[in-house]
Amino acid sequence: LLTSLGWHNTLTHQNPSLTSALLAGGDTTLHILTPADPARTAAALTFALRKLDRCTVVVAGKHTTVHHPLETLDEELRHGIAIWPHLTHP
Repeated sequence: LLTSLGWHNTLTHQNPSLTSALLAGGDTTLHILTPADPARTAAALTFALRKLDRCTVVVAGKHTTVHHPLETLDEELRHGIAIWPHLTHP
């Protein structure tokens, strides 16, 4: 569990290619999660702490300005993607 405070913002702010470098390794046990709001960050952390057989990196901001609908959270967790009704057009 890395935080920008613990690493003095070196890896998270001065080297934004950290996730690209990790993904370039091709490790199938690696998950990179980029939650969009606090509820999704909590879900991502819960997922990360329960998956003991893989490495999970959660990239989240300290400040959030948008909250997305909670109705799609289960679908996002199951499938890794969901349609947010407030951002789509029929």
